[in-house]
Amino acid sequence: MPNTHLFGHAGSSPSTDSRNEAGGPAYALSPEHALAQYAVTGTFRGTFHATDEPQLDKVAALAGAVSPELVAKTAVYCRKHGRMKDVPAFLVAWLAARDVGLMLRVFPHVIDDARMLRSFVAIVRSGVTGRRSFGSAPKRALREWFAARSPETIFRQSIGQSPSMSDVIKMVRPPPRNDKGEADAVREALYGYLIGKNVDCSKLPPLPQAFEASEEERPGAFAGRAVRDAHRTFAARRALDRAGEEDVALRARATAARLVRVRSRAAPYPRPVASSGACGDGSRVEPERAKLEIRVRVSVTAPACARVVSTCRAQASLRSPAEGAPHERGSGSSTLPAATARPRSREAEGA
Repeated sequence: MPNTHLFGHAGSSPSTDSRNEAGGPAYALSPEHALAQYAVTGTFRGTFHATDEPQLDKVAALAGAVSPELVAKTAVYCRKHGRMKDVPAFLVAWLAARDVGLMLRVFPHVIDDARMLRSFVAIVRSGVTGRRSFGSAPKRALREWFAARSPETIFRQSIGQSPSMSDVIKMVRPPPRNDKGEADAVREALYGYLIGKNVDCSKLPPLPQAFEASEEERPGAFAGRAVRDAHRTFAARRALDRAGEEDVALRARATAARLVRVRSRAAPYPRPVASSGACGDGSRVEPERAKLEIRVRVSVTAPACARVVSTCRAQASLRSPAEGAPHERGSGSSTLPAATARPRSREAEGA
């Protein structure tokens, strides 16, 4: 009988040679295949079976196991087709420490907006790729990124933190020149505006001028000609304004409802017609308020004219201030319970 291990069925699967993140049997991928899979599906975030640091170490090890050309192609593909953010920025930062020429070629294709620019700067400054400083070539690529965009585009994308656009400008120091190398006064004013300097507002692009004009016209908001922080730009400021207005409206409605309740308690009741001797003891009912005391010592406040006592066998303890009856409002509902019975005098019984 032939060896079934060597001469098995043609349709049978080969045996596994690795383990996945969950610990199950799996097939080991080649470094090129594994790098492409991590680049298109990885986000450098914790998952159910893996954390973020092992993923970063794995991608760095795979990038070192393949050629720099494949790393550059993978960075461009996962950005253009996979719409990834952190992994392509990391691969470009990895190329900046290994192959500067390839980094300069793929930089404009991968770092295509301000969000990717800030990610690239943060990754390089963190030192995870082997260098903490930019160097001449990465700094030149960053300056070309600013020169290739209009002042309006730079202003619109000047949002976000860690790092902010102001931090990037301070680190890179892009010259105020356009893509043709010509001096640009508008660009110079915009760079100063973004890092917090006092600049001539008339030299700014129309969009920042309109933004500053709206800030000066809004009551209660501080006006200035320099951006204070990146979070004080359009999206963040609009969100803060909406949250503040909703909070103020809620507090105003709660305060108004509280004042209505307080005034309703403090408002005097209608003045009733005083009746003397209604209960046969010659007492008068005070017109402001009366306090009704019952046997379980629960007190409620009711208008003095709310009930007319027709009999003296079960009468309310309605006393005047001269007899020491308090007139504060007590807690309880508006429904009056049965009154406390008072003993009848001998004169009343004879009558």
